[in-house]
Amino acid sequence: MFALMYKSVFGLRAVPWLLTLTLTVLASTRVAAQPAAAEQSAFITVNNPITDKVTSHVKTLTERIRQRHGEALKQEGDGKSGKPMRPLVIVYDFNPDKQPSSSPLYGSCRDLAAYLRSLNDVVTVAFVHKDVSRHTVLPVLACKEIVMASGDHVRLGHVLPDDSDQPPRAVAAFYKDDRVEYYRGIAEQFGRCPAVVLKMLDKNLEVRKAKRVGDADWWVDPRLPRPDGILTILSEVALPAGSAGFYGATSAKNFGLISGILQSRQEVAQEFRMPPSSLREDPLEGRAPKVWRVVVDGVFDKPMEERVRRRINRAIGQGANFLILELACGNGDPIIARDLADYIHDLKDNAGQHHVMTVAYVTPQSSNYALFLALSCTEIVMNAGARLGDFERVLQTVGPMDARQPALQPPSAELLSKSAVALAERRDYPAALIRGMVERDLIIHHAHAKKNPSVRRFLTEDELRTDREGEAQWVTAADSRIKDKDTLLVLDAGQATELGLSRHTAPNVTNVYQHFGLEEGQVRTIGPDWFEEFAGFLRLKIVAVILVMLGITCLILELKLPGIGLPGIVSALCFILFFWAHAGLAFTWLAVLLFILGLVLIALEIFVVPGVAVLGVSGVVLLLASLGLATMERWPQTEADWVSTGTSFGNFGLALIGAVFAAIVVARYLPSIPYANRLVLVPPSERAATLAEEATAESNPHAALLGAIGVAATTLRPAGMVRFGDEFVDVVAEGSYIPPGNRVQVIEIEGHRIVVKEV
Repeated sequence: MFALMYKSVFGLRAVPWLLTLTLTVLASTRVAAQPAAAEQSAFITVNNPITDKVTSHVKTLTERIRQRHGEALKQEGDGKSGKPMRPLVIVYDFNPDKQPSSSPLYGSCRDLAAYLRSLNDVVTVAFVHKDVSRHTVLPVLACKEIVMASGDHVRLGHVLPDDSDQPPRAVAAFYKDDRVEYYRGIAEQFGRCPAVVLKMLDKNLEVRKAKRVGDADWWVDPRLPRPDGILTILSEVALPAGSAGFYGATSAKNFGLISGILQSRQEVAQEFRMPPSSLREDPLEGRAPKVWRVVVDGVFDKPMEERVRRRINRAIGQGANFLILELACGNGDPIIARDLADYIHDLKDNAGQHHVMTVAYVTPQSSNYALFLALSCTEIVMNAGARLGDFERVLQTVGPMDARQPALQPPSAELLSKSAVALAERRDYPAALIRGMVERDLIIHHAHAKKNPSVRRFLTEDELRTDREGEAQWVTAADSRIKDKDTLLVLDAGQATELGLSRHTAPNVTNVYQHFGLEEGQVRTIGPDWFEEFAGFLRLKIVAVILVMLGITCLILELKLPGIGLPGIVSALCFILFFWAHAGLAFTWLAVLLFILGLVLIALEIFVVPGVAVLGVSGVVLLLASLGLATMERWPQTEADWVSTGTSFGNFGLALIGAVFAAIVVARYLPSIPYANRLVLVPPSERAATLAEEATAESNPHAALLGAIGVAATTLRPAGMVRFGDEFVDVVAEGSYIPPGNRVQVIEIEGHRIVVKEV
């Protein structure tokens, strides 16, 4: 009786003999606003497959919701005021991640079904939007209401394996089966046709149409005696033998298995008058919140993505299970924005067991691709001056769609729409609104169901036209148009809240804390670490130019003074820091490869084929090109981009000229600077010659006279004596005769034999 009353209250199934009670309850319950109790209504996802652990988890979540609901009623004094008891609605989603669900574990499914059957104070609703088969069907049938989406691969049934060789069982044996008895009991409890339900278990069962009292349609197993209340069993076979029952939404509705056909969580929430906040489940699941605030700023490029990931990982590593992402970002690469959104959507705590709750706080500094991150979060809160959408600029400006393949055309509206809609559907945001933000020709209406005005849906002009070609299910009012043609939808904070995208409008981040019941002291802010700040410092233009100039200077010194060592190390360090700081940009790897190729060409010019200028010139050009490409986020597309790119290349060209000049100066004066000259290692050949001269000087005291000029003290015929300063030395003249007083020079020393010639 309680179940039938709620079916009447929500208008999903007419029960003639309870019409008076229905009108009474509608007048007192459905028309009333009841916001406080509605806030306690919720969705619960039933994971697949259903196991004992899943059953326990669903019970725990349900009991927590019931407890909150009871506390809310107690605070409002419902028990003392005499107000009618307001229903708690819990919707069980049996298709996690919009995937088919099937469990062979009868015991676990029966335990969950038994628990759901016992919830007399809750309107339990099963939501099926993909195939549900095997014993997962059992807890679905145990809910007071069942709603299904229409479409391909959305079916309910096929409980037992469809073995083509399965022999028919005797009627008595079939109905004495414990599982059959339990399925039959659940069907009867909630007023569903047992024969239609049991057809899911036995492909050999033939179901015929019948008429009940009041000319109502019913379906029976003709092998059984005529049930009470059945007037006539028709010869028409409704479900022939040969295959197990596996019902789509339309057939399930015709057979009375389900209460209604609803396409999305939004429509389910509207049908059961649940608040928009109930659409997205609480990832904390009763855990104490450990809240961190992460600022996401800048354009979407690889350094930004790595920075955000690093900050979030640091917060989760310190125990965060609740993140407030303050969005002040936009532009850049949509592929990176989508990758980052996927990463945020799948965040789990440090143990990897529970999802992290994420709140996107959209600031006025955010635009276009920030929408991707907002849609990936559990909740969206907007600053009063913020906007969602604003894709006008990026759709008119040439930009990259993939960092691996830079495009020369504006981002495709179709590609952006597909990516954004996929994110929206995962969080149950209206897909039509998201499409309107990037598809200029789309016309969007906010329509309501013809049979139930409380159910509303955003429909495009084409969808409305298709609906009107058949039996129209949707109605639009004169002011129902949300977006006109030839425009892009941009929503301010008020519009986003009204249309169900944003949960709250907050003037500042402190108000965001208050909205979620947080004290400001509970929230910790994760900022840049020294690693991140150092990388940002190295990306400054002046720092990048200095790194390049120092690196090239030391590289030239290393090549000019072989064996020097330290300049080579400094040069390598400078270029490593330069490319590391710019890692992740569009052309980083290409820049690194060009840089290495440039070094190879210069080395060939110096050491292998000197004099071939083309190698050296090509190497220098490649070095400059690689340095410029390393700093580019995308290929130049506008005049301003080309000017910026030319400036970068010009800066690095000047750095190269300055480096050459500095290397020449250092190479010229470094060997003569005290202490500093110790940094210069003498080349091996020069070192060997020096050692040889020192050895000769030690073995021959006259070795130092080589090249010295003196005066012949006696006649050299050819031997004689020569005066070198105050010293007289015996020598041998080259030739036969040199008179005394003539100037001579030492030209050879062989041991103690000194040879001179006249000069």
